[in-house]
Amino acid sequence: MANFKQHATTGIASSVAVELFQLMRENGKGEMTVKVFLYRLFLAAVGGFIGASIPDTLEPANNYNHRSVFHSVCAGGAVGYVAYATMRENGLVSNQYANALARGAAVGYGSHLLLDMTTPMRLPFLY
Repeated sequence: MANFKQHATTGIASSVAVELFQLMRENGKGEMTVKVFLYRLFLAAVGGFIGASIPDTLEPANNYNHRSVFHSVCAGGAVGYVAYATMRENGLVSNQYANALARGAAVGYGSHLLLDMTTPMRLPFLY
């Protein structure tokens, strides 16, 4: 079973990797300063850490059978949708920094669920 350190490390690494891929895709559209590049990677790492920590923060691993609502596949999709809808409502969809943070959080959350999916207990679909 993955512990906090494994979840955090995987969440940060996967979020930074996804952000690097996104930055490579955007690089052809114009010049990007090193400062913007580093800020976005940092925000993706912060988002990845937060996203990877959320499921066990909301449902602490007090026992082997702790997975419930926030460890479900549906909760992962709901978190991603709510994050995007909130950003769209507040006009942040075109803000590259908010996108890096939100993308990092979503990838971090997903990485947490993927790590937990590989354990014998697996993940619940709904609850």
